[in-house]
Amino acid sequence: MGHAAGVGVNGFVVVTRRTACHAGGPAGVDVTLRWGLRALALTAAPHRAAGTAPAAHVLDEHVAVDADTCTDRRLAACADVVTANVPRPAGQAWRALEALRAGHPGAALTAVALAGGGWAVACARHPAAFTAARGADHHPLVPSCLHACLVAGVPPDLLAGADLAVRARPAPRPPLRTSPSPSPHPCPSQHPCPSQHPSPTPIPIPTPTPLRRPAPAPGGHPQGW
Repeated sequence: MGHAAGVGVNGFVVVTRRTACHAGGPAGVDVTLRWGLRALALTAAPHRAAGTAPAAHVLDEHVAVDADTCTDRRLAACADVVTANVPRPAGQAWRALEALRAGHPGAALTAVALAGGGWAVACARHPAAFTAARGADHHPLVPSCLHACLVAGVPPDLLAGADLAVRARPAPRPPLRTSPSPSPHPCPSQHPCPSQHPSPTPIPIPTPTPLRRPAPAPGGHPQGW
């Protein structure tokens, strides 16, 4: 799924553990978090695109809203993740983050896109805000992956120190539609092609009989002449 800069997600999000056997999943984002030799590979997608993800791989399902575009107050009131996806300079971003935390006390995670890449992030269970995915792509589902880490039991302090690799996942291409192979004889069955007609049987032509002159009559003249 390509994503427009500054446009977030409003609705349900599904985050799954990414495995090699499900590498061709739905449109969304792949995020890999690393702590030295340890790593956690996740894929996040809007619920409508996630389809039927294997239940064993689903790590988190939550409501996310983009404060810059969401007009549904009821949806915003029950959001677990609240973001501001329009990139802002650092000073403005940190002020916007504090405003999001104050305006959405029920959200477990709030995040504001930074103009230089990455996110300013705050967790409800962690007093200090931090920067995540510094310099990375502003994919709107990166904060959802961070929320999934909290659900999985990653402490906010450890989450703040993770190195993030972000890769947008495009929408799968629809299968190519191929036209059926033409039949050897495309004519309708009720009107077979000329090539399907049997060869006509030649009509026998009788051999002409040579004319015979009548025998000469007595007196030396041919009869009838």
